[in-house]
Amino acid sequence: MEQHQPLGMLVARARKLLKREFEARLAVVDLTVPQIYVLRSLWESDGLPISHLSSLACSDGPTLTSLLDRLEAKDLIVRERDPNDRRVVRIYLRPRGRELKEGVMKAGNEVYSVVRQGLSENEHDQLCRLLAMLCDTLEVSTCATPAGLTPEIAADAQEARPAVRREEA
Repeated sequence: MEQHQPLGMLVARARKLLKREFEARLAVVDLTVPQIYVLRSLWESDGLPISHLSSLACSDGPTLTSLLDRLEAKDLIVRERDPNDRRVVRIYLRPRGRELKEGVMKAGNEVYSVVRQGLSENEHDQLCRLLAMLCDTLEVSTCATPAGLTPEIAADAQEARPAVRREEA
């Protein structure tokens, strides 16, 4: 009987291969896939607050800050304080950032064509539905500890760890 690879390994492998295909096509414009996530979100809705951009681009705060720094250094985006709420920083595309859309979308379509070569339309649709269901399930999961690891055991393990001292400056 055929043995299947674990789902997590298959998803990770597919992600790695898709990223490799896409980044090979993006090398000409010196962009990474995470940077494209940010630009794509802005192409769909320019002027997003950083808080919204973080969830749309699948990136946490510190990582997003580094991504924005690099995109700003390439003159693709600009950060501006919201005039109505100075606590909010909005991200806007610069002209160069808007100009990249057509080429990046073309690269995405090329990768999509490669992916579609091995799947029928029904298989593609089913795969997309199943992955969306998996994402939905995992996004609402409240399981914070591995199976068999109760909160009490986790707390005991945390207390048993040696304390890490931070040197004062």
